[in-house]
Amino acid sequence: MDTLLNNNKIIINRINTLPNEIKNLIYSYFWSHYYNKFVIKDLIQIKSDLINANKYITIHGINNTIVDLTSHYHYYELHNETIKKIHSNFAYTTYIKSTDEFCHYYPLFNFLINSRQLIEVKDKYRYYCTFLLCTVLNPIYREYDQFKILSYFKNLV
Repeated sequence: MDTLLNNNKIIINRINTLPNEIKNLIYSYFWSHYYNKFVIKDLIQIKSDLINANKYITIHGINNTIVDLTSHYHYYELHNETIKKIHSNFAYTTYIKSTDEFCHYYPLFNFLINSRQLIEVKDKYRYYCTFLLCTVLNPIYREYDQFKILSYFKNLV
């Protein structure tokens, strides 16, 4: 590990001896590559994870709360962990607030996640349940009862 750090210091010292034009090109390439690899791809992945959770909710999640299929508990936990990871990271939530698909979810999600009713939901389903409720509160899902969904998640083992 020490040799790697020493090699990096040698490389940086050599780059710093170059003329400013070449040095700026090298650093701009490095930082643009670093930014694309570690920041942009991460944000795209976060958005993709939320889109997948939203697809699951619209295709399976809402209907499963009526039927109670135990085979889907794994997916509830999986999406719960994803949503919890996103919600606990300030950079991710700031990014999500600025996206078109989920900008209207965030204020409602923040309000609901700390509500008394959702605190009674087990932690392994709580974030997923909140995201599901944010989806169901959309007027196109008017036929679904939010209170039945909430009581369903309160009673899950």
